[in-house]
Amino acid sequence: MPTSIQISGFDKEGFHDSVAVELRKTIQDTDRLLFVASSPDEFEKLDEYTKRIFCFFCESGLNFHSYQILDKRMPDSEQEHAIDTASCIFLMGGYARVQLAYLKEQNVISSIKNHKGTVIGLSAGAINMAKRSVIANPYHPPVSVYAGMNMIDITVVPHFNDIKEEFIKKEIFPLTYDGAIYGLCDDAIIITQNGLTRHNGTIYKIAKGNMRQLDPLDRI
Repeated sequence: MPTSIQISGFDKEGFHDSVAVELRKTIQDTDRLLFVASSPDEFEKLDEYTKRIFCFFCESGLNFHSYQILDKRMPDSEQEHAIDTASCIFLMGGYARVQLAYLKEQNVISSIKNHKGTVIGLSAGAINMAKRSVIANPYHPPVSVYAGMNMIDITVVPHFNDIKEEFIKKEIFPLTYDGAIYGLCDDAIIITQNGLTRHNGTIYKIAKGNMRQLDPLDRI
């Protein structure tokens, strides 16, 4: 099983310090980085976005030798090999449902789940990594719950710092009676490695209609 990393976002300057320090601790192999698109046919946007994130890695001290993009430009026959030979897989942010549907269509979810390196999920990618995935974006309703990739049993709502309390109580609280949901602010990161989980940054645990901010030593 891969080391799994869930992150929410970044700012104009790159990864937040709390995220960058954990990425440096966790990622040892910086040979090949594979970006997995969430909108696999928006090529111009993808190229701009991946170049930007690749620079963020470099600025954080993680100098990958090369990167590829798994999207509709990559032939089906090459996608399994790209996954298998990647040092780190980066599930991109954007459209969670579109990303998951494409990965199912390409029949590559099992290969990602069995990867021997590191898999990072950003925003939509972090949502899709979970066993129980939740989309709770006040700017793009409705709220929805669906079966994710089942890489880890940690359900997250990214960009939690942008969500108003009224929406959290009305839309997210009712979902927490079926399992805890973790609100990730953009400085937050959750790492699951060798059966152990650690975290950094600002994270809220919402369970059974109650919410509290996690302390650094709290378990997830």
